[in-house]
Amino acid sequence: MSRLQRAVLVVVLLGLVGSSTVGAIAYAGDVEPTANETSGAQEAYVTDDGDVMLVFEEGDSAPGSGHVGMNVAEGLAYGIYERAGVESNVTGSLTMAANRSRINGSGTVSAPRPDAIEHLEVDVQSRQTETVAKSDATVNATVVLPDDSKMLVAIFSQAQTSGEIHTSGTRLSTAGTANLSMMLPGISSTSVEYRLRATGDGHELAVARESHVSGRNADRWATRERAADRLRQQFEGVSPTGETSSAVSLDTYSFERTNDGATLDLEYTVEIEGLNEMLQRAVTQGLASQTGSADEAFGPTTDEISDSLANVSIDRAVVTAQLGSGGGNASWNLTVDNYDGLARAYFTAMEASAEGNVTDRIDNFRSQLNAMEAADFSQTISWNSTVQSTDEGALDLDLDAKTRTTNWEAFVTERADRNLPPIGTQRFSLDIVATDDRIDGNGSFWVQQAGLYNRTIDNYQQSMAQSPMAPVEWLSDLEEAGFQGARLDASVNQSTAVLEGGMAFENLSAITSQVEKETVNGTIEQAYLEQTDNGTTAYLRIADAVDSASNESTVRQLEMVSQETTVHSPDEWDQESASFPTMDTESVRSYVPNATATESGGLSMPLLGGGAGVAVLTVGAVVYVRRR
Repeated sequence: MSRLQRAVLVVVLLGLVGSSTVGAIAYAGDVEPTANETSGAQEAYVTDDGDVMLVFEEGDSAPGSGHVGMNVAEGLAYGIYERAGVESNVTGSLTMAANRSRINGSGTVSAPRPDAIEHLEVDVQSRQTETVAKSDATVNATVVLPDDSKMLVAIFSQAQTSGEIHTSGTRLSTAGTANLSMMLPGISSTSVEYRLRATGDGHELAVARESHVSGRNADRWATRERAADRLRQQFEGVSPTGETSSAVSLDTYSFERTNDGATLDLEYTVEIEGLNEMLQRAVTQGLASQTGSADEAFGPTTDEISDSLANVSIDRAVVTAQLGSGGGNASWNLTVDNYDGLARAYFTAMEASAEGNVTDRIDNFRSQLNAMEAADFSQTISWNSTVQSTDEGALDLDLDAKTRTTNWEAFVTERADRNLPPIGTQRFSLDIVATDDRIDGNGSFWVQQAGLYNRTIDNYQQSMAQSPMAPVEWLSDLEEAGFQGARLDASVNQSTAVLEGGMAFENLSAITSQVEKETVNGTIEQAYLEQTDNGTTAYLRIADAVDSASNESTVRQLEMVSQETTVHSPDEWDQESASFPTMDTESVRSYVPNATATESGGLSMPLLGGGAGVAVLTVGAVVYVRRR
């Protein structure tokens, strides 16, 4: 079968699945209208009005059975695939549905519980509307360690961390703690505290440090003067280019010799000037290098990026840590003011080298940042997690995380005032629990937003705009097709797997027309493929493929008709009583959401019932047409 034949069958049977359509168009090539000497359809039935029904047959058997079909006039695709004898220990089901403004789904799964998982509970909930935005997640689990790893329990007791990250339109802050209880042989006791704060002239760093110094390094800290000199040397190296200056004051000094070195206690203060400027310059140079230097014809200048970073500053930072043979702990508290400058600097860097729709997206990001500031919006992510060992040689895990917002409704209003896409409604739920010898899970999601489908297409076009291989023409055709709805169902039990689904469009010919341009002859009207134990058979109906008065030689000029094809002229078969299988369009409309009935005519055919297996049969049909 030629490249164009593959293209036609793949697009006709599976064109509603985007990836298949792109691949099919890629296969299509220029074809001269000469007699086809390649393998083609087994049979071609010509009607009085010049339509042609092509029948392809493949006798090799394949796992599973099912069928998939498409009716261009009705704008529907529909099918089902079932495979028995899967011998699966995993069972479950999935249902998904979509229309132009909504996509939702739910599913369940059950799998054997591994012996190592003694206990498991997972609960994730997330909700976003125009009035609220929050999420919660909890995990409780007990994992039994294998025998060769139980030594870990003897030395490990507990690890714990908690904290939060707070973001607003102009400020980023984070604070938290971490603790470890674990035997660490050979670790000397060490403690350190760093406190950095902004001053009128720069920053002040206060450090308190208590540590053990090894014997070979002890002499370097043995006097107050030597210690002060070493500290000055350390901070002179903060900026080798001289962008910062520092002055070190040693406030407290204590040095005591021990058998293996010395104990050193220090408290000192460092006055730092130019720290913000150094960080700004480092970020500026990094961003400018991504898009070209200031001497090149494209890309932003470093001055343009630096302007966005001018007010970014570290307001305060506090970090403490202690470590010893029994474990350690740490805490932190950091605040960065005007951190939105980092985002604006990034936008400046990207905008200079971006084009078209990408620039529009950057403008939207800027507008969203402005909306956050105007609404005084903020978001806080917090967590608390503990892992501890048990006497039975297991590890217990407890995790609690959540996200909360303030002034969310004001933020939604500010977004609307800036003509940003509506927030819409989003919900997500996931529950997993271990019961007896199984792990059972169920989840659901819901996304609803005005213009969701069009916005998805637009975003994909924007993301692909810079690629020379981007299927822009296909995306335009997909948009013109007028997507109405889609549905997908999947299930698996101990012996059988089933996948079915369907899609509906207002103008499906917008997609098939790309193949019709290559075939030249007629328009694709209907297609059907069925797979059984005896092999696979495909039916393709092309309307107005030939003139009504055409002879057999003219029919053989068609791309999918070869010299081996049996051609049935209009007077050689009973057009009224003969029938070819196709899908049940009424069942499709009741199955696919938002699939309204449309007026259509054409050859009457007996209908075969069933569901749709567009996704799974994509693989099966592509393999089939290529194998021919």
